[in-house]
Amino acid sequence: MIVIYSGEIGIYLQNVKDLETFGTEGKCIAKKGPEGVLGEAGLLKGASRGATCIALTKIEALYLSGNNYSKIVESFHRSELYTHIKFNKNLEFLKGVNYSKIERLSAFF
Repeated sequence: MIVIYSGEIGIYLQNVKDLETFGTEGKCIAKKGPEGVLGEAGLLKGASRGATCIALTKIEALYLSGNNYSKIVESFHRSELYTHIKFNKNLEFLKGVNYSKIERLSAFF
C-alpha cells in the first residue's frame, strides 16, 4: 500500500508492457494526490494488482507492506476493544459482572 505525501500519481488500467508500447497519453483513468492511498484493496482482499500507477510529478510517499498493514489494523482493533471494555465496565447494568464476560461481550460491538 502506498500513501502519497506530495505530488501526483496517474492510475492506468493496463499493464506496464502496454504503457511502454502505447505511452500514457489519454489513458489515465484517475489521479491521486496528497493524502491519496493506492493498493489498499489488494491488501484487504488479498488480490493482485489491478492497475498501473505512474508518478506524474515528483512524489513523496510511504510504502506500507502487507505485514505492517496487518499489524496496524490488529493494533487498532485491540485498542478499539479496550475502549469498548472500558465503556462497558462502567455501564450500571454490567457492574459486578466478571471482567472476562465483559471482554467477550465487548468483542461483539
